[in-house]
Amino acid sequence: KAAKLYEEILAKPLRVLYVTHTPSYEYRFLKNALVEDRELHVHCLLTSADHDFPQERSKRPEDPRFEESLTSLPGDLLGYDVVLLGDAKQVDPKPLSSFVREYGGGLVLLAGRDAPGELMPVVTDDERKPESYDSVLELDKPNSRHPIVRLWTDGNLPTGVTWLKRVREVKAWGQTVLTMAAQPFAVAGTSGRGRVLWLGSDEAWRWRYQTGDFPWFYPFFQTAIEWAAGGDAPSDDDWIRKADLIVK
Repeated sequence: KAAKLYEEILAKPLRVLYVTHTPSYEYRFLKNALVEDRELHVHCLLTSADHDFPQERSKRPEDPRFEESLTSLPGDLLGYDVVLLGDAKQVDPKPLSSFVREYGGGLVLLAGRDAPGELMPVVTDDERKPESYDSVLELDKPNSRHPIVRLWTDGNLPTGVTWLKRVREVKAWGQTVLTMAAQPFAVAGTSGRGRVLWLGSDEAWRWRYQTGDFPWFYPFFQTAIEWAAGGDAPSDDDWIRKADLIVK
């Protein structure tokens, strides 16, 4: 069953929902790359926009469901494989939890976003404001072969970011894959049947400096989405091979 699911995932474009409230630089650069990616079917929803604002979607979708822009948050998340969740507050936590834990959906939490406890691979330090840093990213040694960062090597990493949400604890089911200034930057794990990636900042867009979307910014999100969509896939080794293909 798991092998069949994995083959189905690779055989068709992944369906992605990107929801955020603030039109940040992260949102602007990431949605531009997402809607142009022919390997994905994408709906974006900027919840701070006016009702008649033309929400972004895939430019050339093969799936007719993605030929129309969203006008509001979908009541049913099962039409998607992965949800990217920024600072939007309107998302109901109960169907989000069910989407991940019961149905094997993927979830990427952006900008140090909090979620229901069972979906959070970290415990954030809400008593402290996000701190500013002038540092570089580092691979977490025990997890340096995690598929999301499979092709990254020390000494060949993008620059860091200027702020980072403080983490009090990484839960037992979480794996720290990137750190900055000895603080977790990216933490991944499996919750129920689904996969979750938590990012402690919304400044990955800074990796584009002098290079554009490649080789750091968009390949990171591509592999993150592919990994998160894995659900019940046989093993992370399969996603390491997929990550190799994406970056190449």
